[in-house]
Amino acid sequence: MDNFSVFKGKGTVKELLLELSEDESVFECIKQAMTENKIENAGITSIEGTIKKGIINYFIGSKYKSKEIHMAKIEKASGKYELKGKNFDRIFGNVHVIIAQEGTKKNPVTLTNATAKEGLKIRLSFVQVTEEKK
Repeated sequence: MDNFSVFKGKGTVKELLLELSEDESVFECIKQAMTENKIENAGITSIEGTIKKGIINYFIGSKYKSKEIHMAKIEKASGKYELKGKNFDRIFGNVHVIIAQEGTKKNPVTLTNATAKEGLKIRLSFVQVTEEKK
């Protein structure tokens, strides 16, 4: 699990499965889940389902591009997020996805904004510290 900060002590790797409703913001749901469960660092291990609407960023050669997507089925996803700020109320990180598109090369792109189609599932992985060394 290379997505996490180094900590001293004992910990257990845990998973949290988020199931989103129609038109929910992917990133707001991740932030809310991390805040409510007091998770400072989380890795995205998978996203299953369809993004109803979103924006992706990617490179073609050396040119940086952005594109709107609609009804995009996610084949694979990975990423990491971290809560920061005085009150741990700001989220930082990114998620890379591969979108199912017939007839095109499957390259990972960065998902920067997205709303869910009903039933989109996001799997987060995190370390729950059970005992800290002093």
